[in-house]
Amino acid sequence: MFFYAGSFGAMSFGVEDRLISPQALEMIRLDALHLTRQVGRKQVLLNDVSLTFLPGEFVAIVGVSGAGKTTLLDALSGFRPANRGQVLVNGEDLYRNFNRYRTQLGYVPQDDIIHPELTVYQAFDYSAQLRLPPNLPKQERHRQVQAVLADLELTHRQDVLVKNLSGGQRKRVSIGVELLTRPRLFFLDEATSGLDPGTEHQMMLLLRRLANDGRTVLLNTHTTKNIALCDRVVFLAKGGRVAFYGSPQEALTYFEVEDFDAIYLKVGEEMSPQDWQQQYLQSSIYQQDEGDRLSYLAQLSNPQLSNPQLSTSRFSTPQRVVTESEDTGSEDTALGTIQPTHAAHGLEAFSGLGWRQLWILSRRNLTLLVQDRVSLLLMLLVAPMLGLLDVVMVRRNIFDISQGDSAQSFTLMFLAGLIAVLVGILATIREIVKEAEIYRRERMIGLQVWPYLLSKVWICTIIATYQSAIFWTTKIYAVDLPNNDFQTQLAMYFTLFLSTLSGLIMGLLISALSPSQNAAPLLTILFLVPQITFAGAVFPLNDLGVAGQWISRMTVTRWSYEAMVTLSGLGRNVAQDACWKSSEAVRKGWSESDKKDCQCLGPHIFERCYFPGLKKEYSPTVDQPQPTKPKDVGDPPLAPESFLSADAEGFQDELDAYGQQIKDYRKAMDRWQDDLSRWKEKRGTAIASGEALITRVYRTQGKAFAVNVPRHWGMLAALQMVMLALLFVVQKRKDVL
Repeated sequence: MFFYAGSFGAMSFGVEDRLISPQALEMIRLDALHLTRQVGRKQVLLNDVSLTFLPGEFVAIVGVSGAGKTTLLDALSGFRPANRGQVLVNGEDLYRNFNRYRTQLGYVPQDDIIHPELTVYQAFDYSAQLRLPPNLPKQERHRQVQAVLADLELTHRQDVLVKNLSGGQRKRVSIGVELLTRPRLFFLDEATSGLDPGTEHQMMLLLRRLANDGRTVLLNTHTTKNIALCDRVVFLAKGGRVAFYGSPQEALTYFEVEDFDAIYLKVGEEMSPQDWQQQYLQSSIYQQDEGDRLSYLAQLSNPQLSNPQLSTSRFSTPQRVVTESEDTGSEDTALGTIQPTHAAHGLEAFSGLGWRQLWILSRRNLTLLVQDRVSLLLMLLVAPMLGLLDVVMVRRNIFDISQGDSAQSFTLMFLAGLIAVLVGILATIREIVKEAEIYRRERMIGLQVWPYLLSKVWICTIIATYQSAIFWTTKIYAVDLPNNDFQTQLAMYFTLFLSTLSGLIMGLLISALSPSQNAAPLLTILFLVPQITFAGAVFPLNDLGVAGQWISRMTVTRWSYEAMVTLSGLGRNVAQDACWKSSEAVRKGWSESDKKDCQCLGPHIFERCYFPGLKKEYSPTVDQPQPTKPKDVGDPPLAPESFLSADAEGFQDELDAYGQQIKDYRKAMDRWQDDLSRWKEKRGTAIASGEALITRVYRTQGKAFAVNVPRHWGMLAALQMVMLALLFVVQKRKDVL
């Protein structure tokens, strides 16, 4: 299988990376030998295609829908190599020596390979910085850009944003970007698609002029109105089978039609694709071409037979004149000095070309950010708008021990991290997928993966710094936190920063995984739902199974939520209370005397423990002394020795008084017992309600009361590294798809 080598993204199909000088490749011949491309087990996109293209030829590749036009163009350019067969450039295998020829290949895909938010000049200038030699003076680069602008008649539009150009002008900008390196092989995929007839004709005239300048131009198109401007035309039948290859006039004669549109009907209806292929292979046109091609290949195998001069034969072309001993390290050309490029290995390679690419891409990304004013305005406003929701919706005393609400307090801390992640994701989910074609083309000309990704991450760091500052400021303003010292505030800001940055990187990963911009929001749901359900705020971590626990460890929101809870001081007193380290079953068996030294249990819970809303359960009875028990009336009076004595009459009075005391005592005891019962009930209920409030929260969120915050920061940083590694793998994988 063909592959792209280079640990930091230099595209290569082999081990040799030395560039071929423009002079040596002034005349380029392209041969395709038995190209076959198959996907899956049965679907064949190209079927044994052999074609030859000579210097200065303008060739159109046309065919019915599904015939494999783009697949053939990609195979010929090396953009997506064929599974079997060879593509030869002046006799050398393109796939195995792609790095040698990458500056000589121009490729314009169907989608524009330019950023619409740049001006025309900026698009050319940034492309020139990436494509042209690094030691080329700025003045020479400017001259080269101006020359291309003049060639394409775009000088008067150079300060206009690309998105404000007409369709034809945008396509010319895409072509101009490729012309900066003066490629000798030019591939265009549906360059005239969607253009009006007049603009299409102008585009075809432009391509004709490029071919007249010595470039080999291959155009994939579905329109045939201006096909007579081409030197040769390839008609493909379904399944990537060649039905004809020859001049436009020969095509009309071969198919026995008067206009090219009629060929579509004949190829699609009169015979099967296999029959059209066999008819062409048996035709005199193919036999002559095949004979000349075999003669050329024979010359390659025996250099003594080769003729370095062009003859009158269509298939005669000079041999490549660069030898292994030649110094191709520098050539005095209008493009400056051509330096050999080697596949990147480790940080040493990244420190040179990589750092330069990182600098160029970072400046380009900043320019795009500033000039896309609508997106920039939304990005600047979304954080303040969401932050103001805290001011509008959340009570300032939500953390207060008397008027606060524990459930809402913990929800607020969870939403702080979740919103930071969500805003980060939404800011970058289209960042990579929207420039997929630009990235693939720039990879072909030597763009490394790490500079590309780090240029995005560096901008993300700036965005995260701003957005987290807004989130932090609104939180501090909206609510009174239990912990409100500067060190705690700074730690909370850093937690929000890491959460926002994690969301931005996650958005980049989603963008890299998305097959299209429309799919990015749907894919976001798959990433966002675990951030909600496995963070531990909605469903307790203890209730999650083994798989759920592992997923929870991979969620950004879990680590940000737990860190925010600890920093806010929501459960600080509970975490500090040694009594809560005992199991719930043990705590239930304790008497009040067992809890007398507890901070957040027992009779001192309301005076020693700080917990949002705890004093809503408070009753003044808790701080009132136990009702005083009535004093006993004592023993009854002593009876006299004789009831006939004078003392007997006094005893009766004493006895009556004692009886009244007994009645009063019994009433007092009844009142006391009622008061004692009410006191115990109110006091016990208040204490039990306070304990129950803390217990309910502790059961589900207790692990977040006192976590190791620096460790949680480390987990957030580790998740960022994991996502960056996955992002690199996903982007690198695109090279072999």
